[in-house]
Amino acid sequence: MTQVQAFAALARLVARGAGLGRPLPLADPDPDPATLLGLAQRHRVILLMERGWRDLAARGEAGPVPDLIVAAARQEHGRALATAAALARLARGLDEAGVKWLALKGPALAHQLYHDVTPRTARDLDILVDPHDLVPAVEVARRLGWTIADDWQRLAQLSGKYDLELAPAKPGLPPLEIHTRLGHGDMFAPRIDTVSAPHRVAIAGYAVPVLTGPDLLVYVAWHGARHFWFRLNWLVDLAGLLTATCDGQAVVSTSRAWGAERSVRAGSLLAERLLGIDAPALPAPSGTMMRNVARLVGWAETRLRIDPDHDHVVRRPMSFLWTIRETRSDDAGWRGLLPLAKRLWLPRECDARQVGVGAPLAVHLVARLPLLLNRLVRDVAATAWARRR
Repeated sequence: MTQVQAFAALARLVARGAGLGRPLPLADPDPDPATLLGLAQRHRVILLMERGWRDLAARGEAGPVPDLIVAAARQEHGRALATAAALARLARGLDEAGVKWLALKGPALAHQLYHDVTPRTARDLDILVDPHDLVPAVEVARRLGWTIADDWQRLAQLSGKYDLELAPAKPGLPPLEIHTRLGHGDMFAPRIDTVSAPHRVAIAGYAVPVLTGPDLLVYVAWHGARHFWFRLNWLVDLAGLLTATCDGQAVVSTSRAWGAERSVRAGSLLAERLLGIDAPALPAPSGTMMRNVARLVGWAETRLRIDPDHDHVVRRPMSFLWTIRETRSDDAGWRGLLPLAKRLWLPRECDARQVGVGAPLAVHLVARLPLLLNRLVRDVAATAWARRR
């Protein structure tokens, strides 16, 4: 089974498991389970794949679900329950501290899509908080078992990045990401105070605030487009939201307000092509928008079919190519290159620690160029050496 064949089989199984679109038969009714399981693990769709396989088996279109996939799905089910429990504890702590926040993706999105927290695999938790509540949110997370460097505020000032990554310090806790806005610079500006009032859904017995309606769909589309849907689960999320909506005008209006129309249209087209869904009718785009959407879909199809763990994805300097394209996934297009330049110029944590976190910002800015060039030269040399061998 080739990579392309395995991905096509996985997409069809997952679409069945998620209850999406027109159920497409497998080209091979007896695909290699080990190959599919490895791919499903990397695309984080094990439970949906197992559901799809069970559906095919019940219809007599495939053999019984292989034992190794059943065992992996059982393990994933337990992980999903533990992640949901962690979100409920965090939610209670944030609410008690008076933090204005809402949950993004993860168990909350699984509940909204399937009325069950387990079908959607989540390796971490993502939350959006009011920028003024960032410090108390970090304090709550630390108290509940997550860790972050004591100098995180200084690092955030130096890098201009307030998307924090907290590591678990207790068994069973997933990593936690705390965001203060849904994007970089002014390209995708919504913060928690600019989105519609959050709805609450019950997760492990606690009401968790979430995005809903067009806001949720546009956010999921934007997030997937930023990463070119390199994990299939992000496209499945969007497909589920698209099939549940019938107001294409509201979706496009919201996407334009958020600067993410390109993401919504590309995601809708991809979901139709790869998952066989019947996407809602959207108002006709302009010619320029359609060309940009076609370009984004082409990039996404290429990226989605590359194995998520293939070294081509992360090997520098080619990985910088994805950063530039990522910027162009927003409606800002080439105007987004200025914020991108700012992101590249500001020091990252590794550079800040090498120079000294306590050093003035001017020193970090001066040191950034030689540090970046040194890294690029070493990466180019390593790539050239690997090719010669």
